[in-house]
Amino acid sequence: MNEAILLANQNLEALHQARVALRRLRSAITLLKPILRDTRADHLAQRLKTNHTID
Repeated sequence: MNEAILLANQNLEALHQARVALRRLRSAITLLKPILRDTRADHLAQRLKTNHTID
């Protein structure tokens, strides 16, 4: 989802869908972590978890 469109639109459903997408992405990273060979998955998952607010 394009953040600029989300912010300009101020649509609660768009915000909800963005949050759902982030949760799904974090879940996918967690599921795929065993096959990844470095710590990038941990770093990305942590950034997605901590940077989920929209100002």
